[in-house]
Order: sequence, then structure tokens, then C-alpha cells
Amino acid sequence: MIQLETAGGYTKQMLASLRQSLTEVLPDFGRHLGFDGKAVESHSTGQRDRETSKTSDPDADWGHHKTSGVDANGKTWSQVKSWFGYGLHVIADTHYELPVAVVVTCASASESPTLRQMIGELFAEQPVLAERCEDFSADRGLDAGETKALLWDTYRIRPLIDTRELWRAEKQEPDFDPSSTITRPLFPERADTLVHTEMGNVRCCCPQTGEVRDLVFQGFEADRDTLKYRCPAAYVGSVCPGAESCHAAGDVHPGTYGRIVRIKITEQDRRIFVPTPHGSPSWHRGYNRRTALER
Repeated sequence: MIQLETAGGYTKQMLASLRQSLTEVLPDFGRHLGFDGKAVESHSTGQRDRETSKTSDPDADWGHHKTSGVDANGKTWSQVKSWFGYGLHVIADTHYELPVAVVVTCASASESPTLRQMIGELFAEQPVLAERCEDFSADRGLDAGETKALLWDTYRIRPLIDTRELWRAEKQEPDFDPSSTITRPLFPERADTLVHTEMGNVRCCCPQTGEVRDLVFQGFEADRDTLKYRCPAAYVGSVCPGAESCHAAGDVHPGTYGRIVRIKITEQDRRIFVPTPHGSPSWHRGYNRRTALER
């Protein structure tokens, strides 16, 4: 299967022709793109012949896909799916529900490098799609800082990729509460009141009362590659008893408007901090479109 496509490039040529036609007919074709992969099992059992040491499908191999999570009781679980065959990888327009690029690999191929290669080849072959594309969605299995940085830094495309929970150190602490949300200092190089979650939520810890509140998102400044947040107390017009200490920790003098926090995403964890914050209304609208890929 793979050798046939590599030699002839039939699927690649067909999709290139269709993409060209669709970009001419539909001015917004390619504005919202997404990616998904699927395991394709071979008819071969994957057992090697004793004499030749080959399987009946030499292009195929074994793939393993692991999923994990935390149940309602805070207990972690994991499940591994194994298959002998191939991986089907598709980039599609999530509005028109039409394929844009398709690649078939052996089952063991990693999805994240495959996705980055597909993005590079697609936009090199058809630059108009790179210019049109505004956002690119994928499930949490594709969560990688390298991929998100590639989309924004190279093509100015907003990545709408779900974030995995990879923080483990805090869970090993003896007093860890599974029902609590793990936070880490936003600026670890200084003693500040600001923290963030693995999903990218930015919060302040009042130095006076200990209350933790989400900062108010004020938008993404694309020319600065900066996420802008505002003090939640000042936003609603209330008085924060720890404001003076908070301002001193941040070495700012904001006045009555309240403290403004700017986060330059290129200087932070690219997996966590993206132009469209995870969980925001615009993130959900874009991410929900990727259900078209599953159909």
C-alpha cells in the first residue's frame, strides 16, 4: 500500500487537483483546518514466516495507542490499543468537511512528526491555503509545543489543540489533593502572586486573604505575541485588600485601573500558552468544528 502510493503518488495528485479547484470556487476554503488519524488494520495477522522472517503484509507493522485519564474518584487509568497495519492521517477543511491532505504510514509512525511534515508539505505546495487558514484544530493526542509553535510562528495560524495533563511532580507530594487543580508560578524567577494551570488559566493569589481568582482575559496582541490579562477585582470595580502587596511583587504602579499582566507566548511553555487560550469561547467554537473529521 505505502510502496504503491510512494511510487505513483496517485492520492497526492488527486488531492492537489481537487484543492486547486476548490480554492478557485470557494474563497474561504481552507480557513478552518483540522487533523485526525485513524488506525487501519491489515488483513495480515502480523505473524512472521519462519523461513522468510516476513509477514504477509511487509509494508505494515505494529502500532500502539495509549490513552489515560483520571476517574471520578481521582484514580488514574490507562488503556493501550494495539493493531497490525497502518495509520491514516487526514487534514481536512472542518467547515466544508472536505479532505485537504491524506497520508498513509505504517502503524508505528508517530502522529505529531507526521502532522508537522504534512503541514509543511501542504503549505509549500499550496501557499494560498497557508494565507487563508486562520485556525488549525486537533485532539489532545497531538498536543506538542513544537507543533503549536510551528503553526503560529511560521504561518500565523492559531492552534486549537487540546492540552494534555502531563504535570506529575505535584501528584507525588504526600499531601496532594486529587480534587484540586495544580498551579505553578507564572514567573518563577521572582516572588509574585501570579500562577497558572496546565490548561493555561492565569490566576492571582491574594497575599492578604489567600483567595485565588482567575485574571480577566483582555485579548491577544498579535503584533507583540502577547496575551493580555487584567486584575479581576479592578475589572468589576471592587477593592482587593492585597492590591498593594500584589503591585509591589510585580513591581508595577497601575493606579485605579488595576494591574495588567502581559504574557509573551514565545517566552513561555508553547504547549500551554497559545494565541487563543484553551477553554475560551473562541477556542471552543473552533475546536468543536473538528467533529467534522470524525464524521
